[in-house]
Amino acid sequence: MIEYCIALFQKEREDRVYKQYISDCLRIITENTAQTVAWLSRGEAEVKYISQSLTDILDPKPVETRTSEEIIAGIEKKLQTMGGNTEK
Repeated sequence: MIEYCIALFQKEREDRVYKQYISDCLRIITENTAQTVAWLSRGEAEVKYISQSLTDILDPKPVETRTSEEIIAGIEKKLQTMGGNTEK
């Protein structure tokens, strides 16, 4: 049973890597094509292309909700625990 689980995990990982590779290739091809069309039309053609990668779509990064003061305080706290000087 454990061998099956390992094999399934490896297969899913290989599939994910393949899908990521293919989607990145298609994204780059469409971006390059759009840039070429824009250049050939001297900027008159409206060009669009996918700007996000598959990973960004499937596993989006969490939105930052902290204020700048909270971020600075967090950095200062980490520096203090590492023995850094946070005097201003």
